[in-house]
Amino acid sequence: MQNGCIPDDFAEYLRHLKEASAVGPTTDEQEAGQAGPTRFVDIKVYDLLPGEQVTPPSIEGTVAGASPDEQQDAPHIDEPEPGEEIENTTPIPPVAPQRRRHLHPLILAGIGAALLLLIGGSVWYLLPVLAPTATVTIVPVSKAITATGTLTVTTGSASAAQHEIPGRVLSTITMSQAASVPTTGTGHQDAQAAYGKVTFYNALPAPQVIPAGTLLTGNDGVEVITDQEAVIPAAVPPTEGQTTVWAHALTTGPQGNISAEDISGKCCRDNIFVSNSAFTGGQNARTYPMVTAHDISAIATSLETSLTRSMQAAFQPQVRSDETLIVPLPCTPLVSPDHQAGTEATEVQVTVSLICTGEVYRTSVYQAAVAQLVTHAAQPLGPGYAQTGTIQASITTSTYRPHGAVTLTVKGAGTWTYQISEAEREAITRSIAGKSKAQATAFLLAMPGVQSAAIDEERSDQLPGDGSRIQVIIVTY
Repeated sequence: MQNGCIPDDFAEYLRHLKEASAVGPTTDEQEAGQAGPTRFVDIKVYDLLPGEQVTPPSIEGTVAGASPDEQQDAPHIDEPEPGEEIENTTPIPPVAPQRRRHLHPLILAGIGAALLLLIGGSVWYLLPVLAPTATVTIVPVSKAITATGTLTVTTGSASAAQHEIPGRVLSTITMSQAASVPTTGTGHQDAQAAYGKVTFYNALPAPQVIPAGTLLTGNDGVEVITDQEAVIPAAVPPTEGQTTVWAHALTTGPQGNISAEDISGKCCRDNIFVSNSAFTGGQNARTYPMVTAHDISAIATSLETSLTRSMQAAFQPQVRSDETLIVPLPCTPLVSPDHQAGTEATEVQVTVSLICTGEVYRTSVYQAAVAQLVTHAAQPLGPGYAQTGTIQASITTSTYRPHGAVTLTVKGAGTWTYQISEAEREAITRSIAGKSKAQATAFLLAMPGVQSAAIDEERSDQLPGDGSRIQVIIVTY
């Protein structure tokens, strides 16, 4: 309302309403209630501040107890019929925004107390977590244990007391492979004199002798010398006595390769005649490529290595899931070169054949036997130690015996670590609680079975007095 005043007619209207409500419904109202629905009019009062604009509100009427259709048909108060007057419908300005209210001091005190209780409970709950703690890391003593022994793979019944494990012989396999390589040797041949045979004829009825080293000259002027003494028997007319001996050309080279009967006619003495066969082999000095023993052995070794790998793969289809093939395989190699060492050739081809017999053993029984060897070797450590990790087993040598037996020299290796029980952990925390780091470290290192120790306490040099605030970690390798 403007200027803080209520119009007189509006005040009078409010007073009239108050009195009517006090004395009960009027006769007109009762009749109206019997005749039809009661109409209610909402009257809103707004406080308009100086300078604000007036926005006329809409006035709606609601028929109490009327059906939705009746309410739809009922006229709205803010839309009067033509010629109808509506009293006291002067627009009332809207209420200005209210100022922010301040909480009562008692309410603020209650909220503060609740926050203090919440913070105190959180601190009480987190106090054990925020309390000083220490971590003690202990590395117990570990011992590497190795043991060696022999196991016999047998194709018959195996006796564990005699260190025997069951095995099985596989079918024999033959596999071949060939390769060619250039030769690396160099041969040298000196100049060679031609060689051939000469035949002496004796026309006398008495034997004659032509000494070795007798010089003979051919029709082409090539000179040859006899290498043997020729004893010519006597002639038996009309047949002459004859004998043949070896001879060589006096000079080296291919010019000494004379043809047959290049030497022919009378020679040496009366009644002695001579003729020759063809001389060959005369040649000049030369060098040539040559096969060496290394050429053959190198390619043979390479082929044998390749064949051995192929052999192991070839035997695998015969190996069952719980079996292991014994290697190296017992094989017989056959090496066949197309040129022997020392002969002239620019290339040599080598063929290698492997004839192998495979044998397997039961893997689980073998591992158990090696583990027993290592466990027996660890017994002197005492009951405070226990195996950690797995035992590694290997075969150093294998020797094949008659009737399918194979002797294996085996080696096993494992680690045994000193065991710190839960009761010992609790005793450690009680013993070092409240001690300095140096005192606690000296105590830990003096314990049996402790190899090294470390204490992690960053807040102070003093360990917590409460043993439950000390965590012990055992680290094993």
